This record gives sequence, C-alpha cells and structure tokens, in this order.
Amino acid sequence: MGAEEILKQQVEAAKERMAKRKYQRQYYPGSTMVPENRRKFYDPIRPLEVLRTLTDEDFQNLLGFRALGQRYLSVHPPLEEIGEPDDPIRELVPADAGAKAGDRITTMVMSDSLTHPLIGPYTRIWMYLNRFRGIDGASYSARTTLEMREREMEGVSRVIIEAECFDPARDAFRQFGCTGASSRLDKNGLFFDPMARIEYDPSTGHYMQVKDGFGIPLDKPVDLGPTLPEEEKAKRNVMYMNTDGNPVLAGPEWEVLVVKRRIQALRFLAGMGPYKLNGK
Repeated sequence: MGAEEILKQQVEAAKERMAKRKYQRQYYPGSTMVPENRRKFYDPIRPLEVLRTLTDEDFQNLLGFRALGQRYLSVHPPLEEIGEPDDPIRELVPADAGAKAGDRITTMVMSDSLTHPLIGPYTRIWMYLNRFRGIDGASYSARTTLEMREREMEGVSRVIIEAECFDPARDAFRQFGCTGASSRLDKNGLFFDPMARIEYDPSTGHYMQVKDGFGIPLDKPVDLGPTLPEEEKAKRNVMYMNTDGNPVLAGPEWEVLVVKRRIQALRFLAGMGPYKLNGK
C-alpha cells in the first residue's frame, strides 16, 4: 500500500475521532508562513502531498528491516493466545494489528538539515504524535526517533519517505551515524552524512540511496527523485530563521517567542535546582 492510500485512511480515521470531540483543537498559534506550514503537518485531517512513489522492493531494501516477503518477527504470542486480564483502557484504546500479532518493536531515525528542510526535528516529532498511533518517539538535536510495531512501522515509514515531509537532499533515513547533520551542504545541495547513504546522480539530477539506513550498501540504488527548487523549499520552511537581519519573530508571532523563552528559562532553572522556580 502506497503513501497516498495510507494517508487517506489516516485522514478518515482522524475525522471520526474529531467528530466525537466537544471542542475544536488548536495546533499552533500564528498567522505567518512558518506556523501555517507547521499546522499542515500537525493537523491529521489535512492530507499531505505525495512527492514520490517507491516500489515495494526498493522500499524494503531502503528500510533494511526485513526482506520482501519475509514474515514479521515476533516477541510474544498473539494477544488472543495470551489471554489478557480485563482492563477498561483496553476497551478505550484497541490494540493495532502489530500488537495483536506480537510483532517486534522497530526504530526509525530521521535526520533533517537546518537549511530549509521540508520538516524540522521538532515539527517532525509533533507530526508523528498527532498523526500516528501506537508510537514512542523523541527529538534529539537534528535527529528524530520513532518506535512502534514493525507492521505499522512499514505503513508509517511509507508516509515519511514518500510524502512532503521528505526531501532527498535535506532529510534522510539514518539508523546509525546521525551526528554531524548541520547547515553544511555540498555543491549538489546535499546535507552532510558521515556514512554517505545518499549520492547525487548528475546524469539525471536525481538523488540515489546507495546504502540502507544502517549504512549497508544496496545491491541496487534506490531512486529518490530530485530535490525541490530552493525557492519552493523556502516557501515550505517550518523554522524561524534569521537570514536577512530582521527579527526572527515579529508581529502576530511575538507570543510564540515569549512563551518559548519562558519554557526554556524554567527548564534551565529547574535543572540547576527546583527551588529556583519559586515565584517564577
């Protein structure tokens, strides 16, 4: 199943959930380009644009989790065989297919450049939390981890790789060697990767995945297509960036700056000693 079909299912499921709520959820404040681009990822009802479609074979090879057609490895018997005790939470939150089957947990690590990526680390983890269920994740510096049952992971990773939250020159699937991602770009606009998993093909203008996420060379490179024009990437920017000497946040976005500075200051003080928060 491709990303487009998966996204349709997720949007319909999100609409059903939203219809049961008595309030209208707000995803992010602000009216300029950056908050609007962030809300596009945060709001599960809004469909994402699919930029590429990979074959099943290329997709499985890129992930490196299992061979095409190989069964899912399990870590426990199916839930029906275990015989779980009664729990009201299980009625409220039904298990997904991977949990029911006992699939193992897999991890996906994505890295994003700091120079006009299609999505940034902070925005990425909030997209995961708002759009996907049965997950655990975190954002560390320029990398974002995602953990979930392997069966569901393959569907989610289709969206992550094929939709508009991935550009082959600025966003990458990196299970190892994530450190080093920065603003540095090579002459082809590709951001730094210590394991060189993606290469630029000058004959086609496309970026080719030559190693899987673990850094293991692929028998056949996977064509990820071209990068978006710089002007288009700038329009899709999700980061507040001071590139022209003007204030990073101004006008309707001042509240974002005030609140985030307060959060960061309180975290810093609490780390030094909780008593420093008295009166703050």
